[in-house]
Amino acid sequence: MSHPSTALRAWALAALWVACPAGGVRSEVVTRWSFENDLLDSATSGTTADTLVGTALNGPLNAVFVPGVVGRAIQVGEAAGDATVLLAPDSDDLDLAPSFTIEAFVYRRVEHGGEWERFATKWFDGGSQWHWAFRVPPGRSQDLFMNGSQQINQAAVSADIGLGEWHHVAVTGDPAGGLRIWQNGVIVGTAPYLAPAGGGDSFRIGNATAGSSALQFSGWVDEF
Repeated sequence: MSHPSTALRAWALAALWVACPAGGVRSEVVTRWSFENDLLDSATSGTTADTLVGTALNGPLNAVFVPGVVGRAIQVGEAAGDATVLLAPDSDDLDLAPSFTIEAFVYRRVEHGGEWERFATKWFDGGSQWHWAFRVPPGRSQDLFMNGSQQINQAAVSADIGLGEWHHVAVTGDPAGGLRIWQNGVIVGTAPYLAPAGGGDSFRIGNATAGSSALQFSGWVDEF
């Protein structure tokens, strides 16, 4: 499936623009990468322009943009020229608030077969703020570490992020609802609430450990 279905496209637009939860609590998108042939932060509510920088392991970077769920998407992986990791330096916008949502559309293209595929992290400064991955073959369910420890392990659940199709994935946290992992609008994993710690590490999409193919996410990312 190279393009999202009409139903997913319509659902995606609805999901992207619902920003104020019940009860009147204000919610703002402080960082947003739409990947419309660039790596720019297009959010208007943040305090910092969190532009991503791509690094390729194989040859010079040639950022590849492909048809996405909404407009264009970025290709991440280990093929020549692909961005193996996309990095934004630490900023206040990239530290999670007490109540938060992290979301994206993903399209996995390669099964690496390792313990997990690192999708998005803010993890490598010793404070280990959060680590979001796809875990355990033959499929890839979601996995969440927060403040240095594992909170949700979906290894035993059959909500896999299969190859060759778009999925909407999200992590949410708030004191009333706890920590939750979502897939295509459905909660597929929960844990008690844990207030996110601050961190000084950069934010990364893709694998932060050079040459560790088993930990690599390879695929397309849209509307992070």
